[in-house]
Amino acid sequence: MANLFIQRTNLTNVMGRINYITSEEEQEFLEGWYSTMEMDQWKALAEVNQEAFKKSTRKKTYIDKKTGETLEKKCIEAKEFIGWVPNSWAEDKDLKKEAERMAKMWKNEYHTDCVVAFHWNKDHTNLHFHVIVSERERFQEPKVTKATRNFYYDEDWNRCKKAEAVHTIHKGDILKTLYFQNAKSDCVRSNSALESEIKTFFAKYTGLSRFKRDGLHLGTQHVGNLGKKIETKRLKAKGSEEIEELKKEEKRIKEMEKRIKIDNKNIKKWNDTVDSVIEVIENGSKECFKSDLKAILKETKGKGLEWRKSLPEALKSLENAYCVDVEKDWNEYLQLRAQIEHLKKNDLVQANWEVTAAENNLKYEESQRTLLHPRRKEIKKAKEAVEWQKGRAEGIRNKIEELKNKLESVIQRMKNTVPKFFQFAKTYQERAYSSEYSVIKAAFAKDSNSMNIEKHIEEAREEHAKHVQELVQQRKIDRENQPTIHRGRGMGR
Repeated sequence: MANLFIQRTNLTNVMGRINYITSEEEQEFLEGWYSTMEMDQWKALAEVNQEAFKKSTRKKTYIDKKTGETLEKKCIEAKEFIGWVPNSWAEDKDLKKEAERMAKMWKNEYHTDCVVAFHWNKDHTNLHFHVIVSERERFQEPKVTKATRNFYYDEDWNRCKKAEAVHTIHKGDILKTLYFQNAKSDCVRSNSALESEIKTFFAKYTGLSRFKRDGLHLGTQHVGNLGKKIETKRLKAKGSEEIEELKKEEKRIKEMEKRIKIDNKNIKKWNDTVDSVIEVIENGSKECFKSDLKAILKETKGKGLEWRKSLPEALKSLENAYCVDVEKDWNEYLQLRAQIEHLKKNDLVQANWEVTAAENNLKYEESQRTLLHPRRKEIKKAKEAVEWQKGRAEGIRNKIEELKNKLESVIQRMKNTVPKFFQFAKTYQERAYSSEYSVIKAAFAKDSNSMNIEKHIEEAREEHAKHVQELVQQRKIDRENQPTIHRGRGMGR
């Protein structure tokens, strides 16, 4: 099942963002949207947050880690969540109704208002949702504060005497209308709630499995619609210098979007590979394997800010680490089969022959018994020799059974691992595994019974060798058919 990755951002201009995600002019591929409260109330929410931010005694500046500059903090007016839904929803569902349904589900669950909008990306390949949410709960009825007496103010709205007043607020006039609670909701703002509740809420709504920050899976980056914003600005631009700056900005954005798409492709490949590998690893060794994966990621991320470019190398490291386990099982399988065959065809045959020889010797010694010597020492020794040889043969048979049990456990692992290994290997177009794996694959394809695998190994080897020979011959023909370029005097260098 596909994973749902939720991106959360803080909004410092909630009205601007709402206008952007709900505007048909700005959003060419807007499929539907819904808000749980009117736009003037969203504007009131922004004003409440700005007023609270000004009154706050918290530090209003921070140091940029990259540049070291001291910058001013901005007021957070709301939060936005972005996530994707299956593209089939565009055909199967009415997305206007879906926007309303999601908005009402959020309101019932977290008691704060929201705006939901469904969009396509500009390539029409990714259907996704935007959910802008208030961090403050709205009162069912606005709380109105009225003046209990007359108040007098001068031109600058400072309190003054009645004779000097320019502005007057009469008794009973409305001083303030409160739409929202003073305290922000922890369920919406905290990181712990995001991981434990909100991501689960969206996963349940979409029917997708949650993307978990387990140190193994990686999150994709959002490709925004920045190019369209630049285009809009360019239409409004007047001076040639401003147009040149916008062209440079557009070029930078296009390069960034191209890089993000490549990175997302590698990230998806990594996540699919991790899922495939973890599925076939036994429970006993899963934790060890996860530690190896985390070590590979740690080494990759240690290469700097552009570590995502190193993901293909990390994937190869993952392949190599995984192939060792497959090769180990295969070598153990061959070794155990060789030991069992050796014990059966050599040691056990020899032990059985020696038991027969000892029994024949006992019969001979018993035939030499006389009345004078009814308990001859040779008979006793012959009986002891028979018992010892029988015990030795039994020990070899027990050893064979023990090896067979080990072999069976390896076979069970191979039954689960080997076919999945080749399915896993198909994930990589540049996958180059040894001819031995091709042999195993062909043998399994011919007979799923692992005990009969060796019957087909030789045939598979011959088939693989023939295939390699055909490839070599084809390459030779291709080289011969390539046009020859003659360089001589007078040719351009």
